[in-house]
Amino acid sequence: MINKETQEQFAHTFSPLMKQIGFEGAGLKYAMETQSFVFVFELEVSKYKQIKLFFGIQPTAVLKMGDYETDNIENIAPQSCELTLQLVRSLKKPYWHIGVDKEENEKEALDIFSFIQKNVLPIMAKYVTKPDLLSKIEPSDLRDKNIMHQKLYGMHPIGMLSRTAWMLAMYHENKRPVSAKAFARYGLENLDAPTINNTPEAKKMLDEDLVFGNVFGSDPEDDTFFGIPDLKRIDGK
Repeated sequence: MINKETQEQFAHTFSPLMKQIGFEGAGLKYAMETQSFVFVFELEVSKYKQIKLFFGIQPTAVLKMGDYETDNIENIAPQSCELTLQLVRSLKKPYWHIGVDKEENEKEALDIFSFIQKNVLPIMAKYVTKPDLLSKIEPSDLRDKNIMHQKLYGMHPIGMLSRTAWMLAMYHENKRPVSAKAFARYGLENLDAPTINNTPEAKKMLDEDLVFGNVFGSDPEDDTFFGIPDLKRIDGK
C-alpha cells in the first residue's frame, strides 16, 4: 500500500506530465479515449514498496465483458482490457520503487514517465494512426504468437484463444458480419487452447511476476467463460 502523503508526492510530478500527453486521471490511474480505443495506465504498489506499471488497450467496440457493461469505459483496469501488458523497466530491475522522501518519489515519477514516452507512446501511436488494425487479423493468425505480436504491436491478448476470438467477433459484429462469424466459429472450436504456450521460460517469467497471469489463462469451461453465449449467437447468424 501507499500512504496519502507519498502518493501526493508522486502524483505532484506524474499527473501534470500525463495530462500533457492527453490522459485524464489522478494519483495512480490514467486513461485516454479515442474513437477506436481506450488506453489505460495504472500503477500498483506492493507491500515491498515496488511500483508495478500496467498498460491496457480496450477497443471501444467491445463494451461488454460478461456482466460488465459501462458507458464510462475509462474506469476499466489495464489488467481487464482485452489487450494488456505489465511493463518492466529491465529484466534485472523490473520495478520502480517508493522512495524515502519527496525527492526520490519525484525522481521515480519522472523515470516512469520517461519510460512511457520511450516504450509505450510509440505503441499508442500505431493504434491511433491505424484505428482499423484489428481488422487485419485473421483467425489463422491467433495461434502464431509472432504474427500476433507483430499485428498487435507488442500487446498481449488477455487470455485464451477463445477469449481473443470472442473479442474479435464482438469487434466485427456490427460492421463485418462475415469476419465476426469466422472468429466466433474459431473461438468455439478452440475452447481449450491457450493463447501462449506455458513453456518453462514463460512459467519462470510468470513466477517472477514479470508478466500478468491471465496472459496464459486456464481452460475455460461452458459454465465459466462468459463469451461462449456470444460466440454461439454470432456463429448462428
